Parts: sequence; structure tokens; C-alpha cells
Amino acid sequence: MKRLHNWFRKKLGWLLPPQYSVEERAEDEPPVKLNGRKVYLLGSPNPDIACLKCPGGCGKLIFLDLDENASIKWRIVKKNRLTIHPSIWNTLDCTCHFWIIRGEVKWCNDI
Repeated sequence: MKRLHNWFRKKLGWLLPPQYSVEERAEDEPPVKLNGRKVYLLGSPNPDIACLKCPGGCGKLIFLDLDENASIKWRIVKKNRLTIHPSIWNTLDCTCHFWIIRGEVKWCNDI
């Protein structure tokens, strides 16, 4: 059944809504109640922080530094569907390691 689901996702994924979307916020704080399917860009119009709820099951908040001058920084691409570079590794809580590519979570095998 999982194979069939993956096949449909690959062939017809463009018909399905993306798993993750973006919400830009003028505030520097994430909303009190988080949507588990959104990445929040904080500090609009030039956000320097992104945050999202961990998809690994722990539900903890993950913050990503978007500042150009940071030694480790992430890049958000919003063309059609959300992509985040590089991968996200939650080393503090559930230790999940994943990418968000075209709105979907892609799990890494590094765990």
C-alpha cells in the first residue's frame, strides 16, 4: 500500500496540495498556536528567522537562521512549493533529520 501511495505522490503530486506552506509574519515571535503544516517566516519584509513544528513526532519548535551573515544559515525557496536548504536535523529532541522539498518532508537515513 505504501508503494502505491508513493507512486501516486510521484506521478500526481502536482495535483495534491503541498504538505508545507509559508506564512510571513511581521512579528519576531511565532504564533501561540502553530499550524503543523506551515513554516513561519518571522520579521517580514526581510525575515531573518524561520520556524516550524518538528514533523518527527516530538512537536517541538525548530528555529532556522536565515541571516546572510550567520555561519550556518538556511535558504528558503518559495517557487510554487516550499523548499528549504540545507537539511534540518533536530539534534535536541527526537533526533529526526529531514529536508523539505517542494512542500514535502523527505526523511534522511542518517539517524
